[in-house]
Amino acid sequence: MRRRIRWRAFAIAGLTTTILGALLAPPARAAADTVALPLPSYRDMQVDDSHRRVFVAGGDEILAVDDGGRILRTITGQVGVSGLTLSADGSRLYAGLRGAGAISVIDTKKLREVARYPTGALCPGDVVLAVGKLWFSAACSDNTSSGSMAALDLATGEVVTYATFLPAVWGVPLLAVSVREGWPTTLVLAARDLSGSQLRTYDITFGAPDPMCWNPGGCQAALAGIVQDIAVTRDGANLVVASGAQYHSVIPVIGLVTVDTYPTGPSPTAVAVGEGDLLALGSEGPAGSEPDVFGYAWGAESPLWTVDFGLRPTAYNDVASRGLAWTAGNNRLYAVVTDRDGSLPVLHILAPPA
Repeated sequence: MRRRIRWRAFAIAGLTTTILGALLAPPARAAADTVALPLPSYRDMQVDDSHRRVFVAGGDEILAVDDGGRILRTITGQVGVSGLTLSADGSRLYAGLRGAGAISVIDTKKLREVARYPTGALCPGDVVLAVGKLWFSAACSDNTSSGSMAALDLATGEVVTYATFLPAVWGVPLLAVSVREGWPTTLVLAARDLSGSQLRTYDITFGAPDPMCWNPGGCQAALAGIVQDIAVTRDGANLVVASGAQYHSVIPVIGLVTVDTYPTGPSPTAVAVGEGDLLALGSEGPAGSEPDVFGYAWGAESPLWTVDFGLRPTAYNDVASRGLAWTAGNNRLYAVVTDRDGSLPVLHILAPPA
């Protein structure tokens, strides 16, 4: 499946960017710029730079796709897969299986499940690695007023649960980790509610959430709208949040007060922070001629470039929640688009303008 993609490049502060093309083919391999994904829905994505692959999750499966767009394997039995994270060396992919009450472990070289950790009555959603543990958010339905988070000790299989009293009305809370020299290791939760969302931070430096909040400005903040994605900048200082309308917000990890915004259209959906804090920001375009992805240099007032995926003949073509991911060196940008109900996912492999 191939589709024309419209790029727009802009002059920023006197520097004119040039379009190198919407396709970057790997050496000696034909690459596809769009790949129809054989999944009923889309949930999350992780880029495995060490093996030049991307893992895409949805339904009860995880797809392993090479950097040219070829589907290498479908990893089945991942019931209700909701969140993905990679080990630091890229050898293991961890998946939160909300429908199975478990965390699965995928060998990224052999492309098969090699371990599974039961989580009891918990239904894992998003997953992150920090301070030697796998942290996950949990809620077994999308209509509960109190989600939780938990820490899985990968050495012993022990799971410790921490009540958050945060809502899970629009799915389990999203997670991110901030690591910065001289700062505590901080776990960020973004709870999603129809009437507004909540950000909360926890000091997990010593392996368990510190019950005290030592940060100036507090450790909890309200956000307008439903949080669709969060990401931490490379220096660990700031969050970039897709929530509300018309823009993505920049919120310091310490303080949790919005300090900057990037205009991106009516319904922000996705965030990817590349090297040099190059931002790829996704939004639901209201029409086929409106941009879907915005590329911003950190702190810039206007985008360097935009991408418009247009409309499909029988479906919308919106950037999915959590549907953007950079490769190392910002050489490629992976973008997943879906219909409005999350169905019909398509993976775009983009080479943004230099």
